[in-house]
Amino acid sequence: FILRCYPTPTTAKCEVYKETHHYPQYPPHHHLTAAAEMGKSSATAFSKRKNSGGGSSSSRTLRFEDGATQFRQRIVVSLLSHRPLLIRNIRADDLQNPGLKDYEASFLRLIDQLTNGSKIEINSTGTQLRFHPGTLLGGTDLEHSCPDSRSIGWFLEGILPL
Repeated sequence: FILRCYPTPTTAKCEVYKETHHYPQYPPHHHLTAAAEMGKSSATAFSKRKNSGGGSSSSRTLRFEDGATQFRQRIVVSLLSHRPLLIRNIRADDLQNPGLKDYEASFLRLIDQLTNGSKIEINSTGTQLRFHPGTLLGGTDLEHSCPDSRSIGWFLEGILPL
C-alpha cells in the first residue's frame, strides 16, 4: 500500500492506494544505513562521551535496553522532545531473525521523509539503533510504500502524534 500526503488550501490530505509494483525488501536510502562501526569501536567511543560530563547530547540520550518494545512511540517521543535515542537488544535473542523487522525499517524511512536532518544508525545485525532527530517538516508532498507485513493503520498510528 502507498500512503500519500499533501497539503490542500485548508488542510492536509492523505490518500491510500494499492501499489502493484514490488520493491526490494530494504531499498537503499542515504540516511538509513547498516553501519558496522556501531560495534566495539563505536561502543567504546560512546562510553567515553557518556563519561565526559558537561551538557553533551549523550547525557540527554533516551536509552532503552529492552529492544523493540514501543518502537514507534519511542521514535516519535525522541523526535518531539529533540532528544537522541538509543535502543539496544532489538530481538537479540531471536537466532533466526535478529534485529529490526521490515516494517520497522519502513517506519524509519517514513520518519526520515517527514523530517529534515534526522540521522539513523543501525548496527550490522540490526539489534541496535541510534536516532538523532531532525526538524519536523510540514506541508510537503509525501509518498511512502508500506510493506504487506503491517497494515497502513500501524504506520498512521505511529505518526499521528506528529
